[in-house]
Amino acid sequence: MPSARIERHGSLQAAVVDLESVYVAGAAEDGMGTALDTGWRVSRALATAAMVDNGGGTIILLAPPADLGIGARAAADGLANLAKSLGTEWARFDIRVVAVCPRDSEAESVGDLLAWLASDSGTYVTGCRFDPGVQV
Repeated sequence: MPSARIERHGSLQAAVVDLESVYVAGAAEDGMGTALDTGWRVSRALATAAMVDNGGGTIILLAPPADLGIGARAAADGLANLAKSLGTEWARFDIRVVAVCPRDSEAESVGDLLAWLASDSGTYVTGCRFDPGVQV
């Protein structure tokens, strides 16, 4: 998957791994595990094929919205932990990993946040969790 893009374009600067459809397809019990497993597998593939030897990049793990149920909230927590671990481990390769965990499917700021994280300004964060739609 990423290697064909590398051959065509030379590198991959940022990728959003949208795990909502994977979660929904996995059903109630399996959705969380499927989202976490897919998040890990896709992140590893992106990092090894497109980022480690090409100057790094940003991987954004987009968790299923919390309003999909308790399993979605658990998946978001697991993906946030994955982002924290991988962000620390892969920092030596200049690979940043963050988790975006929207509160609901209607969170308006998700698109703007994803654009900022993929931009040059967003390269200053790694291992973080962002929760758009949460009132502070």
